[in-house]
Amino acid sequence: MFKAIFFRRFFLPTCLVVCLFLTGGVGYSLSVFKDRLLEIEIENLNERARLASLQAKTFFPLKKVEALQALTEQWEGAASYRFTVAGPSGRVLADSQKDPGRLENQSHLPEFQKARAGEIASSLSDKSIDSGQFISAAAIEKDGEVVGVVLVRAESDGIMVEWAEFASRLFFVLGAFVFILMGILWRKNRLENESLRMMEESVTRFSQGDLSIKSSENGGVGMDPLLHKMNRMAKRIDGRIRTVLLQKNEVEAVLFSMSEGVLAVDADEKILRVNRAAADLFGIESDHICGRRFHEIFRNSKLKKFIRRTLESSDPVEDQFTVMGEKDCFIHAHGAALVDADNKRIGALAVLNDVTKLRKLENMRRDFVANVSHELKTPITSIKGFVETLLQDDFNDPESAQRFLQIIMKQTTRLNVIIDDLLSLSRMESEMDRVEISREKVRIRELLQSTIQDCAFAATEGQMEVELVCDAQLFAHVNRPLLEEAVVNLIQNGLKYGKGGKKIRVSGAIENDVLILSVQDWGPGIEATHLPRLFERFYRVDAARSRNLGGSGLGLAIVKHIAQAHNGTVSVQSTPGQGSQFFIRIDLHQFAD
Repeated sequence: MFKAIFFRRFFLPTCLVVCLFLTGGVGYSLSVFKDRLLEIEIENLNERARLASLQAKTFFPLKKVEALQALTEQWEGAASYRFTVAGPSGRVLADSQKDPGRLENQSHLPEFQKARAGEIASSLSDKSIDSGQFISAAAIEKDGEVVGVVLVRAESDGIMVEWAEFASRLFFVLGAFVFILMGILWRKNRLENESLRMMEESVTRFSQGDLSIKSSENGGVGMDPLLHKMNRMAKRIDGRIRTVLLQKNEVEAVLFSMSEGVLAVDADEKILRVNRAAADLFGIESDHICGRRFHEIFRNSKLKKFIRRTLESSDPVEDQFTVMGEKDCFIHAHGAALVDADNKRIGALAVLNDVTKLRKLENMRRDFVANVSHELKTPITSIKGFVETLLQDDFNDPESAQRFLQIIMKQTTRLNVIIDDLLSLSRMESEMDRVEISREKVRIRELLQSTIQDCAFAATEGQMEVELVCDAQLFAHVNRPLLEEAVVNLIQNGLKYGKGGKKIRVSGAIENDVLILSVQDWGPGIEATHLPRLFERFYRVDAARSRNLGGSGLGLAIVKHIAQAHNGTVSVQSTPGQGSQFFIRIDLHQFAD
């Protein structure tokens, strides 16, 4: 850059001034030289014309034209000029190059007219040069009377060739002089230009944020102190920038790591900062939005109102609202004034907490308490009613008493099942929180056969067939008692709700180090709306039917917890009218042989 500035502002103007000066001098010199050549040439022509007129007057009165013709040819041979002799009327009498009879009358020439008036006339104009010919004319006088005129002609080519040779030599000398002069100027200013270049590189590095490399302080004439000060300045700036960047990176790391969304706006509702959590909450890209208007990026009306309330309020603001999207989020927002180092208010800061999971857990807890209360209250109410009936003084019906006692026994058994399942769930959750479950290498076919045998009585009673599909050499590291309990729950679930199919298939396989156990029935199936909540505690597709069948509503929840205890998953596929298939998938990668 500085080299270009030096070239444009110093070297090039200097060259132009020198060239213009030399060009003007050379042009003037060539003009003077040309004029001098012309003067010499005209003087020669005039002298030739005067001498020729003195010699020619001896031939007048003209007697022999041939002798005059021979004289003109003799003159040309001696001087290499063209000589023409014309009479007073302008008629050509003799010519050294052409036939006189074929030449036109010369009286129209200005030189002829002036010579006949007694002057030695010559042409000294650029027009003559352009026409390629110089003319000089002298009168032939005899006895005081003009008897003829001698005209001498010279071609301008010779003069122009001589002038061109002189000009080329002069230009060669001029070019050599300019080249040497420019070389001296370039050499003289090279150190200063190099110093400017070094300064340019230093400033460029500084502007790009590279302050770690010092500039060489051997910069040439008068540049060392300046470069030394630049290095000191760069060192100080580098230290300050590093401190600011460190602080900025720490703030960015904190904001990036926060699970809470952070949103800062100025007094004009322009976005100052948005962290990734806040961008994810509202489904926007956090890049290139700082400096833009808040309402251009965030479309949630409740968030807009919250930000405006925060900007207008001098006290902290708190609110709750829902963000609609693919998955609705419930947001708990805290807002406060944003102040600068001088404690001057410059905007608003909002911290957004996604409490969707907490709200969901709270709803689940509330539903769980309600469901447990309902599931326990129903059999207890039934037991209480029949006991009160049996305790009546006037009750004396042994047959009805026996039936009432059987109902009380059934409800008591149901209570026992519910309490056992609740205790089992509680025990599994407690153990999962404390320690990893123990595993052993188990032959999967034997495990599945054991579960089928446990359910054989219920299958026979329900007139259903349980089919096993599993390789005898299939092994996996699992907790056998827990996994047997999970599969038994799935088989019992199929026996209760899949009776229309008359068959249940239990299968096991390993694909890509993943153990897949499935229980499939061909019963009535389950509507798609029920599938996402099917593994929740006490969730029932048909509550009345489930209670009549004696279910506690916790079987599938227990299956889910057993799968999670194995770091696995549970899922279901179901089509109404075609049946359902439940899957337990357990990753065996870390236990692969």
